[in-house]
Amino acid sequence: MTYYHMPVAPRLDLGRCGQPYVAHPVEVRAQKCPTCQDLLWFDAAEKIAIENWNEPVYLDGFGSSSCGDGYWDTVEAFIEHVIDTWEDFHDGDFRAEDAPPWVWGTVPQKLSFDASAVISNELESQEFYEGAYDQIPDAAIKEMQAYLDKWAETNCPNCFVHTVEKAVLIPVEEWQKAWNEYKDCRIRDSIFPGECDQCGTKRQAWQSAEDTRCPNHAMPEPYSSCDGVLK
Repeated sequence: MTYYHMPVAPRLDLGRCGQPYVAHPVEVRAQKCPTCQDLLWFDAAEKIAIENWNEPVYLDGFGSSSCGDGYWDTVEAFIEHVIDTWEDFHDGDFRAEDAPPWVWGTVPQKLSFDASAVISNELESQEFYEGAYDQIPDAAIKEMQAYLDKWAETNCPNCFVHTVEKAVLIPVEEWQKAWNEYKDCRIRDSIFPGECDQCGTKRQAWQSAEDTRCPNHAMPEPYSSCDGVLK
């Protein structure tokens, strides 16, 4: 999927993505192509500055993380992922202007139960006779619903789902800063290589040239597990 920083062309024969309508597949020509639809959603979304967003984010087409396909814990984690994998999917060096200018925000996913549905399904699965549901008082169903609501609120898993009502902006400058830091780490790794003489763990980007400890030993207790030296 392609995103554009430049203003869209005003010509009526062009889609929001800048491509002629005739270039769109027949099945979506009368509607919106995916890029056009994303741009329309973006126009209507609440725009949020990157420094004001601390929740997970979502963007389709850029891989996945431990949070799921298209989801990342933070905007920073998404930026780091794109930078790290850029060369795997693009020809040439990274260009901040070609990186996504926004990601979608997320909202907590709510867990809910319908007491009537639960009762009906259980009566059917346990093969109660037809009409058994009508013998259960309304007050009892309401009591069960109140219990289920409270249980769901207390025990709901910590899950998020993306929303096109919130767009978290990633300025070009933010992408360029991340890329510069990535390049600095690669240069430092090439100048100060090394691996542990005992376990073989390689020098980490956060280690200075003077730090000769095995990265495993440099970690705090109880994770420090190797007394080797970087050679």
